[in-house]
Amino acid sequence: MGSTLCEYPRWYCSFLTGWYIHDDSETTEDEVHLKVTDGLNSADVVLAIQVLQMNDEPPQLGGGLRGELSCQERGRIQVTVDYLSATDRDSENSRLMYMLARRPGRGELQRDGLSVDKFSQQDLLQGHVYYVHTGGEIGPDPVVDIITLIISDGEAGGTDGCCYGDAPPPPVPLHGTLPVCDLNITILPVNNEVPSITLGKI
Repeated sequence: MGSTLCEYPRWYCSFLTGWYIHDDSETTEDEVHLKVTDGLNSADVVLAIQVLQMNDEPPQLGGGLRGELSCQERGRIQVTVDYLSATDRDSENSRLMYMLARRPGRGELQRDGLSVDKFSQQDLLQGHVYYVHTGGEIGPDPVVDIITLIISDGEAGGTDGCCYGDAPPPPVPLHGTLPVCDLNITILPVNNEVPSITLGKI
């Protein structure tokens, strides 16, 4: 709910402009009840107010996430919200977007079998995102692949709505930075190669 900046005597109403001040909550509608009078007769008026949300909170990486995925050589592993998850006070969490800032060096991210450079948290929740090792033999020891991701609320938009009852526009982004995270993937060797034999001269 909001509050009035100050109260004017009724004979100043035609000369001064009143101000509505929002209380910075996440409400999208409010109303102001007014009484208009000429000194003898009066009428009640309800002024409906549409509050445009401001996207001033950046996403926050979730706590308690697992730190590392393990994938077999030439295999694939599902990326879940146990490893990637974020929240946002100003947006629906399922709509948060993860965008590649640095591609993995030994594999790729896939959604529904197709290589992607961005995906949503909803994709993670629905089990659509996989890391796929596309390289060849890695040798006898595990190696680490690193994916760097930017987490975005993806809701930049204008404020062209003019009238009460219009669909509210997307929140206006006011935060300056977006969180960045690394997803570490350990690729495990698979002993599936037949030994090669080289014969020398006798």
